[in-house]
Amino acid sequence: MRSIVSLSLLSLGILNTPFNVVAPQPVDSLQLSQISASEYAIVFAQTDEREDKLSYSPDTLKSSLNKAQLASEANHQAYLAEQQRIAEEKAAEEAQRQAEAEAQAREAERQRILAAERAQAERERQAQAAAQALTPPTVIVSGGKQDWLRAAGIPESDWQYADYIVAKESSWNPNAVNPSSGACGLAQALPCSKIGGNWNDPVTALRWQYNYVQARYGGYRGAYEFWLANNWY
Repeated sequence: MRSIVSLSLLSLGILNTPFNVVAPQPVDSLQLSQISASEYAIVFAQTDEREDKLSYSPDTLKSSLNKAQLASEANHQAYLAEQQRIAEEKAAEEAQRQAEAEAQAREAERQRILAAERAQAERERQAQAAAQALTPPTVIVSGGKQDWLRAAGIPESDWQYADYIVAKESSWNPNAVNPSSGACGLAQALPCSKIGGNWNDPVTALRWQYNYVQARYGGYRGAYEFWLANNWY
């Protein structure tokens, strides 16, 4: 394409207006430096008829075009270098984002593990506390149920009702523990801590039960009637 020749001449200030060049074969930007002297002669032959005649020789023109080509190639290389720099910066930014995302994922996993460990430790602590509550210090129990009722301050008029309820709840076993609910003692308190002190102390358990039925049912007779209707109190 010979228009590249006229364009180069215009950019160099050699010509004021473009013109068409007729040459034996097309010339691209990479072949520009290899244009023969006879081909440049064509340029000068056509421009010699113009009012703004050229005073440049073919060698001068070729040198000027070579410089233009070198400058163009330098600009192209600079462009490629800039594109490479931009690509490398983007790659570095992407690598940094990936590293940050991985670091965040690792930290989230670490926090999850710590939370799970803390939850497990708390469950173990609660289980240990529950086991300790269900296994109070050994209490030496003496006497029988009437001795316990009397020591707990329960009136003899209520003994028959208390006897029925305690027999149904714990069979008068001070160390009784319900395997399903965890209720414990003669009164089957739930939780065991309601009784206070040693829940397997029969006097302590009966004293708590007496206060409980007084507050909830008005006394042992009311608790007894409720138990008959509901099988619990």
